[in-house]
Amino acid sequence: MIFSLYDLMQPALILPLPTGITYQQQTAGVCCNQRDAEGALIPIPEGFLTRALTQFAERGTYLTSFEADAIDESWGEINTESLQLQIDRQNAADSEEAWVYVTVSMPPYSGPAVLTWQNSD
Repeated sequence: MIFSLYDLMQPALILPLPTGITYQQQTAGVCCNQRDAEGALIPIPEGFLTRALTQFAERGTYLTSFEADAIDESWGEINTESLQLQIDRQNAADSEEAWVYVTVSMPPYSGPAVLTWQNSD
């Protein structure tokens, strides 16, 4: 089963789990790339779309280590015991607007995920 996230109105995490459900998202602004991942979709608070994250998205290229540090720092102010995000440094170069690879701690789940939100185009 495939679901489009093109009209997604709030940020969400895709946890890579064998659900049989694939989520598709348009990414990279006006480049209109298409990404998809199988898993579980978990809406998260709007606050995780920090200025550091949106500045990266507006620039429109790969995620630099400087930007990853700035995003992680901005999330440090809003991470809680029930939800913590951090940029996945191994996959950061594959991140783009509306599709950022993260590691998440959200008990009982802890591991890789994709942070997605509505593409800007």
